[in-house]
Amino acid sequence: MPHRHLSNIIKAYDVGGLVGADLYDDFVRQVGAAFVRLVDTTVAIVHDMRRSSRQFAAAFSEGVGSQGKNVINVGLGSTDLVKASLA
Repeated sequence: MPHRHLSNIIKAYDVGGLVGADLYDDFVRQVGAAFVRLVDTTVAIVHDMRRSSRQFAAAFSEGVGSQGKNVINVGLGSTDLVKASLA
């Protein structure tokens, strides 16, 4: 499935694009696998209330798990929740 150049989708602190065009389950799964190879640690995943968020959180989790790493699926949460947990 064609999509924009990765630098237009994945930025330092953000991932964004059009669901179904730029972002789809297999792409998000591959990003999860690549991400955990870079950070090499347990990954906590929090999703927001958008319709696509739960499926993309699951796909990202599958990608992380495919590399043998642990995933903590927090569930629905806010940006403030994530920032507080990193502090």
